[in-house]
Parts: sequence; C-alpha cells; structure tokens
Amino acid sequence: MRDIKENKISNNFFNFSTFFNTEILFTKRFSKNDILFKQFLIKHIVTTDEKKLEIKENEIKKIISLPHGETVDSFLSKFCSKRIVIYYGKSKLNPYELSLSIVASYLKIEDRYKIKISDDFYKIFNSEKNDFKLFYLNILLSFSNTISRNLFNLLKSISNEAFLEISLEELKNYLNIEESYDRFFDFEHKILVPALKEIEEFLLYKVEYSKIKESNSKNSKIKGIRFDIIQTADNNREKNLTLLFELFNPFAKNEKLLQEFITKQSFLYSFNYLKRNIEYSLLHSCKNLDSFLIEAIEKDYVNTRFKNKFKDFSKQYTLISYLNQNFTSLDDFRDNIFNEIDKKKLTELSILVKFMKSSFQLFKNNFLTNETLNKNEIYKTFYTTFQENNEFIFENKHLLIIAEFNDTCCESYFAILKK
Repeated sequence: MRDIKENKISNNFFNFSTFFNTEILFTKRFSKNDILFKQFLIKHIVTTDEKKLEIKENEIKKIISLPHGETVDSFLSKFCSKRIVIYYGKSKLNPYELSLSIVASYLKIEDRYKIKISDDFYKIFNSEKNDFKLFYLNILLSFSNTISRNLFNLLKSISNEAFLEISLEELKNYLNIEESYDRFFDFEHKILVPALKEIEEFLLYKVEYSKIKESNSKNSKIKGIRFDIIQTADNNREKNLTLLFELFNPFAKNEKLLQEFITKQSFLYSFNYLKRNIEYSLLHSCKNLDSFLIEAIEKDYVNTRFKNKFKDFSKQYTLISYLNQNFTSLDDFRDNIFNEIDKKKLTELSILVKFMKSSFQLFKNNFLTNETLNKNEIYKTFYTTFQENNEFIFENKHLLIIAEFNDTCCESYFAILKK
C-alpha cells in the first residue's frame, strides 16, 4: 500500500449514474449465526448440487454458536422466517426483484433434521443454466456483509480499466457508511482491508489501493483512494482459471472439454482477452455455447464477428448508417436503432416500427396474448429474436439492418444498408 500525493481526483473509469448496482436486502436482520448457516448451505449446494440434506443436531451446533437459552429448533424456526430481497438487472430501466427464503422447510426426526433448501436459492448456486450467475448473485450472496458486496460491485465494474481514483466521500457514500468512520485509520482497518480480503478470491485480477492526500505534507488529510488493477502473476494462474471456468460452467454441455481448451489458451492470451470472449459467447451462442466459445477464442469474436459480417454486406449494399457505442440495456440499444430509422426518414419501416413499439408496450405485461404479433416479421426480429439472441439481421426489398448487443463486454453495433 502506497501514499499518492495529488491535488486532483479523477473518476474517469466509473460513473455512478450509469452503473446498475445489485442490491441485497434482508426483511429481518441476519445474525452471525444466520450468516454462518447460510454459508454452510451454499457450500452444500456447490459441492453436492443437491437442495436437500440431512444433518444431526450436534453437527449444526458445530456450525453455529447458540447463545444461552436458544435451541437448534428455535434457531431454525427464526432462520426459515427470514427472507432476502434482491434487486438486479442489466440497467435501471430493466430491473428485476427477487424475494426468497433460504430454507423452504425442515423435518425433525429425533436428533436429525431433514432440510429442504428453497428452489430459487438453490438455483443461484447449483450447476443449472440460468441468469442468476450472470448477475453475480452466487458471489454476492456468499459475502458476509453489505460492505463487501458494495465494494465488489465497484471493483468488478472497472475490471477492464487500469485504475480508479475516487474521493473518500464518494467511496463512503457508495458503501453506505457516509456518516461513519471519521478517522481514516478506522475506515482503513475496520472496513477497507477486511472487505478486500473477503472478496479477493472472487476477483479476476489483483487490486492494490493507495491513499490520495491533499498535499505533500506528511500529516496531510487523506481525501481519496486509488485502486490499481494489477495483472495476476503466473503463480495465481490456477485461481484465475477457476474463476474463468465459473463464468461458463453453468451453461456448458461439456465442462471438461471447455476447461481443457481454456487452460491451453491461457498460455497464449491475456486474462482480459479470454474473459471478454467468454462473456461475448454467453450473449450470442444461442444455446450452443461449447463450439461457439471455442471459435470465439480462436477468432477473437468480440472484436471481429460483427465487423466481418458488416464487411461482407457492405460489398453488396450502400451504407446509410453505422453506430458503435456502449449500451448496458438492450431496450436502450433498440430504441437507439428505432431513432436512427426515424432520423434517416425510412418512412415505410419507421411507421411499422412505431406501431410495433406501441404494440409491445400494450402486450409486454401479458395483458393480452402476443401470438399474433410474433407472426409479424418486424416484431419477431426487433423483439423476439433480438431478446433471445442479442443480435438480429433484418432484410426487406430495400434495406438490410444488422445489430449486435454486447452489454458490458464491448461496444454494441448496428448498421443500416440500402440495397
């Protein structure tokens, strides 16, 4: 840890207004015993892939430390009544809210307990293919406190950047402790260091922090923190590979094959290269991840796939519009395409798109069935196909439109060409 003496703090690599932070709340306070038992159940799911377990009373007492007068029965009864509320999503415009209990039920037989874990909590950590892993819910719920969750969200948001400089006021505000720890010494040793230690095993890189002071004076007040992204040394390679595996394991048909392939490629490519192409493959593989991911790594799909498609089409047709820009919401990206269609005065298509957009707003909450809409080629392309595949190609007698939504792994692209 180093001191940095600077007069200005820049925050170029993190934007509080655009980053969507996964928020985890508890309907009732989780005690230390609740946290210990939660982590025990998570470990059970991960190691066995089972949502049921049988455990003796004395084994539970080894996991938790019951205060005087409390029994295992009373602990489990209170534990089952507590719920977790999770807000997450790809953008603030498209959020999800998940409310769940950890344990669905338990049955006591003499000194043994048969415990059934709730379905949704089980799915967050099991090997099933689902969206929970993409939103890091399995990692965030493994942490013991809110501080570690918030700091993890901050650090993973800058994983593709060199550093982040943030004022102490903003950092404490982000960690929701703005009114606490006036002395930096207390903040550093009670908050910053323990949180970094807890989340270290989940990061795909090493993070060093430095203190930013108001002046060169030895006793100058600390006004900010600089986080530096450090490429991991070779001796941590196995740990990094494990974390890469966790990105695609829930969605792979042949985990062993992909793990062997990624292990070999790790000698040839950087960590960020592999991570970005894995994330790209998860978005675009259309339920055929294994072969798609192998091609993505070999051909650098995150940088080449759309550009090659565009290059082929541009040889035949005339370019009307082209955009490459970062979008974290598919809905925002789609609206941008619609605006460009309108801006270029593609009258016939523009009228149909506006109609489909209005229809989508009407049907999106399943107020009425949308089976008729799905038969329409424009609706099917811009909504159904786009939503499922994060990309589409639309073509009629006069136009061709190609689009590719890439979330946070790289820029999203679209092009309009005239035949």
